[in-house]
Amino acid sequence: MYNRKNWYPAVGLHQTRFFPKFSNIQHCRSFPGACDFNVIHDISAANKSAKDKSFIYWLTLNTHHPYDEHDILSYAYDCKQPLFEGRQEACRNLNLQHQFFRVLADEIKAGGFKDTEIVIVGDHSPPIMLDKYKDSFKPDSVPFIHVRVH
Repeated sequence: MYNRKNWYPAVGLHQTRFFPKFSNIQHCRSFPGACDFNVIHDISAANKSAKDKSFIYWLTLNTHHPYDEHDILSYAYDCKQPLFEGRQEACRNLNLQHQFFRVLADEIKAGGFKDTEIVIVGDHSPPIMLDKYKDSFKPDSVPFIHVRVH
């Protein structure tokens, strides 16, 4: 991931696109780069246009710490509710995750990922640094989701 000019071709990733090369550019604040909710449409288009089996690797960015409020387009969870008292980072993370999965589900429903296996995996548990309570995630646990779309 960090020596991508050498590492990616060595593992068979022959085509790369980074922030300036996506169609719906919006710079998100949580992590400098394209917003996940925009990139997913380009990923779907690349998947649909593949003529043979393909492997698409995508590193999401704006669901990453510090979970910036500016990256949340609509709140599924009201962070002012007592349930989230002392857990603002966790609430923003939850909203960003909900937003990501909603856009992914919409793209799947629209046919962007037919005959596709989607594996979503973290590289660490979500960091919660500023919340009063830091028990939202297990520090030694990395979640993953595997979805088959027919």
